[in-house]
Amino acid sequence: MAAATAMALLIPSSAATAADPNNDELRAETYVVPIDTPAPSFGELRDGSGTARLEAAARAAAGAVTAQETVGPAARYAPKAKEPSAAPAFTVPAAKAAAAKKIDYPDPPRSMSLKECQDNLKGGAPFYVKSRFAACTGKGIGVTYWKNKKLVGSSFLKFYIRGSVAKDTDREIRFDYDVTDFAVTKTPPTSGQMFRINYQIKKIWPASAKVKNGGNMPRGRSFDDLRRMKPAHFLHTAYVDAGHGSGPADLVQAVYAPTVKVELPKPYTGGGTSQFPLLAPKWDAAKNPEELHRRREARAARCGELLLHLDLALQHEPEGA
Repeated sequence: MAAATAMALLIPSSAATAADPNNDELRAETYVVPIDTPAPSFGELRDGSGTARLEAAARAAAGAVTAQETVGPAARYAPKAKEPSAAPAFTVPAAKAAAAKKIDYPDPPRSMSLKECQDNLKGGAPFYVKSRFAACTGKGIGVTYWKNKKLVGSSFLKFYIRGSVAKDTDREIRFDYDVTDFAVTKTPPTSGQMFRINYQIKKIWPASAKVKNGGNMPRGRSFDDLRRMKPAHFLHTAYVDAGHGSGPADLVQAVYAPTVKVELPKPYTGGGTSQFPLLAPKWDAAKNPEELHRRREARAARCGELLLHLDLALQHEPEGA
């Protein structure tokens, strides 16, 4: 069995050949790329330009990454993104103005539409932070299928993850998953191309804290199943009971590191597991949300930082950390 070792693929051996009962040589290649990567056409894949573009894009998206502005324990879990997270201009400048003029800072948005996420991830940024209550990330996944060194076809789709918190006193964080932008060339075996999402909390501080998971996340769906859904949307909720944290704030911090496993139909090989960009949720007591809100915004203004309460992509360093 031949195997390629290009970083462009999900795992080092993910470009592989296999024999079918008719003695045909079958090969598949799986690419995980930044969310704004366009799906190549059949002609681009056949002449090599589309494959080269996917390989270059996948190298840029390789490895786990967390938001550049992340602080606290989650910041040490994975390398930080090279570019800052996109964010509306009001977040930091308005906080500075509010502190200077001693006026109330407007409550940031607590929700984000899929379109907002899509529009603001254009340009290749791994994260978009709308406010300290709403952030999103995503990746594209493409698979090419070959038979006797001739292109059979390809599939392409995009995964988006939006994190949000409904209110200050809410200890539940909502993660909305959307699968979009399905593209197929020729006749790839997409009915057997499976996607399995692992959406559990990867790391938590303190380690004794327990997360209650809810929602309607699937065990697995094929490319064709997802494409038939309108929309292909799933929900994961993560909740931590009061009393499980540390210090007066009952603070719990975590790393949310969802992965997607791609399984290809036999006898094709060449799937694997890829890491999404990391999100960093945080829960605390929020006993007096209005005062807590004002103190956090004042500190953000002094430090010149973008800050998330019940953090989704950025973390506030707790007192004494």
